Amino acid sequence: MASSLPSFPPFDVEEDQSSLGPRWSKWVNRFDNFLTALNITDDARRKALILHYSGERVFEIFETLDSNARVVTPATTTTAAVNQTCYEAARRALNDHLTPRVNTDFETFTFRQSKQLDGESFEMFHTRLQQSAKNCGFTDKDREIKAQLTIGCTSTELRRKILEKPAMT
Repeated sequence: MASSLPSFPPFDVEEDQSSLGPRWSKWVNRFDNFLTALNITDDARRKALILHYSGERVFEIFETLDSNARVVTPATTTTAAVNQTCYEAARRALNDHLTPRVNTDFETFTFRQSKQLDGESFEMFHTRLQQSAKNCGFTDKDREIKAQLTIGCTSTELRRKILEKPAMT
């Protein structure tokens, strides 16, 4: 009995190296939605599908990763034991490889330099700040975004409204 797999775009590792991490994260989130939509819950099948659908290059990368066979990470003096499914272990190994380490100081610096661009709507500026704030490690992200909106928006009227109403979110 032959069955046909539904189509799903593979992940292009070679496309844009500067956005590799965010593109991978977005692809994996879409893939998880894909698995949910197909009601695929079997762990081994989920692992096989991510390795199949992600494409030949990602499969080759996965084959070289040292941690691809580990599912249980034993406890140490500083960390608790981690029990992961095969799918979670594969996904974690690929995430660790494809997602660059975040430099929160640089991300915060970039966030603080953000200004509303010419022709950019307030909503688009707000969305851009939300994306930028994800890697800053802020304890109160909404407060920091509000402050940057106040500083960086081009509308004097909007800035005045924000400053007149400190409770505004």
